[in-house]
Amino acid sequence: MPSPFGHLALTKLFPEPWDWPTWQEITGVQHGLFPADDSLLPEPWTRADANDISAYFDRYAAADEDDKQLLANSKKNNIPGLKKWRAWVSARYTKKWGVQAIIVRILEERNVHPLTIMLAEDPPRLDVWPEADTYIPSVLDAVGAALFGPEALNAHGLLRLHIRVPVRILIQRTWCNLRAVISRSRKRLEKLDVKATAAFQGERCVPLNIRFVSESLPQNSIRKSQRSRSLKQ
Repeated sequence: MPSPFGHLALTKLFPEPWDWPTWQEITGVQHGLFPADDSLLPEPWTRADANDISAYFDRYAAADEDDKQLLANSKKNNIPGLKKWRAWVSARYTKKWGVQAIIVRILEERNVHPLTIMLAEDPPRLDVWPEADTYIPSVLDAVGAALFGPEALNAHGLLRLHIRVPVRILIQRTWCNLRAVISRSRKRLEKLDVKATAAFQGERCVPLNIRFVSESLPQNSIRKSQRSRSLKQ
């Protein structure tokens, strides 16, 4: 699977989905990435920024698949357009556009949120992280439709072929971020468990890890945690 970065997925999709109404509403970019009128450029771009990013897109499109991965992912690449594109997408992806919150909502609705999966085991298994590849296909079309609208779908209501991999990358990014959030919270719960056990020595004490994890990590708390910190896209 490609490295899960939002800017890479959107690079692979270009020139879509910037002229699709659903994505325009999410991003607030109403005139595409490279309108002729400077006043209509995405904020806070200048024409020089747009030219640099456009040149990077051209270079990416001309590369073969192996070179595309190296080109888009390496932080050592001194390509002005790549740096500007990556910074612009990363600054907006979670907080302003809410892409991660949309994906989390679909995961919740389809009972494919990793926390839901772990708690549904009998007994619950917080020590076994669900493999993304085994669950992402079940929500691929729903996530794509929520982000990009009907223009992204074929006649059977499934994501069109060239859109499936970029959407998979976006879901994988969210899956990785959720793992980081849940792992941090689980460690805090384990410390709380030790303290509570020590405080109630001699009494029957229900372990906190499983009992309280769903209360301590509700999906709304995960979204709040995601909004409170800027995660790398």
